[in-house]
Formats: sequence, structure tokens, C-alpha cells
Amino acid sequence: MKDSKIYVRIIVNFLLTIAGVVLAVVFIPRLFRFFLPFVVAFIISSIANPVVRFLEKRIKIVRKHGSAITIVLALALVVGLSYVLISVLVREFFNLLADMPRLIEKVMDIGNKLSQNLNGLYAFLPEDMQSVVSSMEVSMKELITKFLSEIKLPSLSSAGNYVKNIADILLFLIVTLLASYFFMTDRDKIVIKLKDRMPASVLQYYTLIIDNIKIAFGGYFKAQFKIMMIITFLLFIGLE
Repeated sequence: MKDSKIYVRIIVNFLLTIAGVVLAVVFIPRLFRFFLPFVVAFIISSIANPVVRFLEKRIKIVRKHGSAITIVLALALVVGLSYVLISVLVREFFNLLADMPRLIEKVMDIGNKLSQNLNGLYAFLPEDMQSVVSSMEVSMKELITKFLSEIKLPSLSSAGNYVKNIADILLFLIVTLLASYFFMTDRDKIVIKLKDRMPASVLQYYTLIIDNIKIAFGGYFKAQFKIMMIITFLLFIGLE
């Protein structure tokens, strides 16, 4: 009787473990996708919090207004950098299109010269080697033809998927910006409530981890800044 109960418990524990793993695999990615804007917003608010606190204490700007100003400045910076990057990519793309005929002509000239040189060597090869080279040439032509035939223009369904992805990205950005604003305005209240409800041991480990991360990142950025200043100084001396 006792053995049967032990076996039943083992089976039940095994089934519960499998069910937990299945639920984790199925639902955790969906939950992560749902909460990802809020996680990103919390990280952004943590990064921007020193700026908001500086505006609040030094310039005497209300925290809500400081949060809005910080988000607007960050958004303007991102939009400006995106505009510069996109404009550079578009300009280089059109320059590549303009230079494409000349590049193709050069490639064709190189191919013709290479073919002439290979034809000169081809005559001196044995018949077996000539047949091998000919078969390789035929297979390469077939491979290139097959590759070009498989290139297709995007269909309406794929274009619709692209539009849907753009809409999802815009929604993600809007939710992230709004959540960042609310996190920044009420960050102190949220942190106080989390610390009140967090166990002392967990709070101790959390504080230790955050302090180590701050020390590590601070040391890294200080070292990078010193290296940058030294390299700039050496370059300045070299140019002089």
C-alpha cells in the first residue's frame, strides 16, 4: 500500500513537472512579448532618472514636466539620429545604383579576361581534365540560373505583413514612451512600495547587485573616457 502511494506521488510530481514545463514554454514567450514594452520603459526610466532628478532639484522643474522634457529630448535625439542614418543609407543606395552599370562593366571585363586566360590553359589540359572543367562550368551555369529563377518579387501578403510589422513597432514605441513617462513621474513611489514589500534578504542581494553593476559600468565608462582623451591628445600632437 505504501509502495503504491509512493509511485502515485512520483507519477503526479512527474506529470506536474511536465505540465509546468509545457506551460512555461507556451506562455512565457507570450507574456514576455506582452510585458517587453514595460521592461524597456522601466530601463529607460532608470537611465533617465538622474536627468529628471537634476531638473527637479537644481532647476526646480516639476517632476512631471521634467519627465516630459526628458522624453521629448530623447525622442528628438532618436528621430534625428534615425533621420541622419536613413538619409545616409538612401544616398549611398542611390549612389550604388548610379555606379551599378560601371561596376557591372568592370566585372564583365574581368570575367572576359579570366575566361580568355582559362581558355588558354584549357587547351593544354588532358581530355579527362577538360571534361571535368566543362562539367563544372555547366553545373555553375545551372546553379546561377536556378538562383536567379528563384528570386521573386514580394507578394501582396508579404507587403501586408511588412505593414503589420511596422504598425506593431509603432504601437510598441507608443506604449514604451507612455510607460516610460509614468515610470519616471512615479518612480520614487514605485521603488518605495517595492522595497516595503520585498523581503530583506532579496532586498540585500538586489542592492548588492545594483551597486556592483554601477561600479562596473562606472569604471568601464571612466576607462573608455580616459582612453578617448589620451588618443585625442596623441592625435592632436601628431597633427601638429
